[in-house]
Amino acid sequence: MVAESLGLELHQDPQLLAWLQQRLQVRGIKWTSGIARQADVLPGARVLPNENGSASGFYLKANINPRIPSPHVFVLPGPPRELQPMFRKSAMPILKSIIEVPSQVERRSYSIAGMGESLVEKAIGEKVLALPGIELGYCARPGEVEVRVIGDPNAIQAADAIIRGELGLSIFSDSDEALEEVVVRLLKQRKQTLATAESCTGGLIANQITNVSGASEVFLAGYITYANSAKNDVLNVDSKLIEKNGAVSEAVARAMGEGAQTRAASTYGLATTGIAGPTGGSDEKPVGTVYIALASEDSETVARKFLFPTDRQTFKQLAAQAALDLLRRRLLKN
Repeated sequence: MVAESLGLELHQDPQLLAWLQQRLQVRGIKWTSGIARQADVLPGARVLPNENGSASGFYLKANINPRIPSPHVFVLPGPPRELQPMFRKSAMPILKSIIEVPSQVERRSYSIAGMGESLVEKAIGEKVLALPGIELGYCARPGEVEVRVIGDPNAIQAADAIIRGELGLSIFSDSDEALEEVVVRLLKQRKQTLATAESCTGGLIANQITNVSGASEVFLAGYITYANSAKNDVLNVDSKLIEKNGAVSEAVARAMGEGAQTRAASTYGLATTGIAGPTGGSDEKPVGTVYIALASEDSETVARKFLFPTDRQTFKQLAAQAALDLLRRRLLKN
């Protein structure tokens, strides 16, 4: 489509073709003629390497064909794990070289946990936008909100004071760290350890923690005790406690957290039990109910109840984020 629009002919890049063939051979993937299309490039294009996939990107400067006026063009792969690193490493430097950015403009971002976008906007929106020359934006994701401000340094300083004053501990990062990265870093700083006991989240918390490089220094064990019998066998949760309170209850969440902490001999035991839906709810415990408990070797176990009435996958993400944030806030008190 780009070739047709700009009146240019595609040609095969021998180096790119050789790289593709080597990549597939190493991975044991059978070569097909259709794959060779990923080595086709346009004359004058700058190839943007893909370190996480096979499809390279490319950049074409404005008016690359003098006969057809055109803007700068970037062609990038779609999957986020390929797109995002390529954009940061290859596309962003090019953008910075072709766009004049005023020297007196600053940008800051803040990651917020435990608050919806509307609540964040209500807390800071009017106050920040009352500052002269400030741009304010929000980006909501399951369990967190990113706040972005752009403006001159004085306005940014004033906005920073408002945001920190209004949102306080809800801000878990101002440097694009993921919540799990913050938790691992705090555990490392304190030389403390973690074990998880997950029912409704199905191992998602452990997955997020172990996605962080260096997690092995602080993460000892993750127990996925989905069935009641597993809660009893693995975590020593009393079956009578489950019969009396139900598997989805504060009492069982506390027992799961304490069981994980004791069995792993960790500093903390973080537990989740809930109803992901779409079935299984009741008037007393509707779909979306989750109990999260945090046990500690040196203090009383704490437990919180949340309600996330949404689809199963989003429910798990919200519950995992709430659990990690509960641990983060506890670590900041130490």
